[in-house]
Amino acid sequence: MASRFLVVLPQDDHVGVSQKIALALRDELRKRLQLLTRTEGGGIILRTNGEDASDGELADDIAYLRKTWASIRQAAHRSLPATLLH
Repeated sequence: MASRFLVVLPQDDHVGVSQKIALALRDELRKRLQLLTRTEGGGIILRTNGEDASDGELADDIAYLRKTWASIRQAAHRSLPATLLH
């Protein structure tokens, strides 16, 4: 699922950064993301648009995506055995 700055990978542990971002900056951005996501698990990828985002903006995006994922899981649980697409 994608938001303005991030793509969330709820069933993965990968933390990545867009390849369009300069190599010298990628490690620093990856460390910031790891700090922001360390307690909740799941994977996340920083989109090119998020290169200059503040930690607060990234945290807001993470919270939005996690909330969206939780609502999707709840809807899927209620509709079993049907398949739910978002």
